[in-house]
Amino acid sequence: MEELKSKEEFDRVISENKSLVLFAFYTETSRKSVEALNVLGEFDKANENILVYSINATEVRDIHPVFGINSVPAVLVFSGGKKVNVIYGLQNRDYYENLLSEASHSTSDSSRKVNRVVVYTSDGCPWCARAKEYLRKIRVPFREINVSRKPSEAERLVKKTGQMGTPQIDINGNFVVGFDKPKIDRFLGIREN
Repeated sequence: MEELKSKEEFDRVISENKSLVLFAFYTETSRKSVEALNVLGEFDKANENILVYSINATEVRDIHPVFGINSVPAVLVFSGGKKVNVIYGLQNRDYYENLLSEASHSTSDSSRKVNRVVVYTSDGCPWCARAKEYLRKIRVPFREINVSRKPSEAERLVKKTGQMGTPQIDINGNFVVGFDKPKIDRFLGIREN
């Protein structure tokens, strides 16, 4: 994984590559950032056809604000020279493999919709684990926010939905409270066979 040291290098990579490119933003003081770089390094070695770059957000300060990135680790995903996603937090290698699979499907089927999915979880929540397991099984990339560890997110969630329980799943602005598989499928546009 190559490290980018300037916005000029970043702009050059985007202009020269129309395929899938991942930019991992990190800081050396964030333990999760270091872990994320290790995971992405493994992913990079296993997927030589995907470009993965790291960017130290402490040293290169003029890229992440442009894309609204305000925490690390964060992975900025580009395809076709355009931003398609920002993934926050520490993810495992399978998550990025699923992302790669989604990207290959979307390039072969341009009518396929890309969903924005956020799963709000809490510590010790078995239904949260089931919801995340289901989304991984059907290869839907998602961002996880643990409201036990981020009280401000919990307050914001209650204001949006009026509900305090977890999991709550935001699918393109539509909320599913609890692990309601039929509703999740409906909001994702998955039809029962």
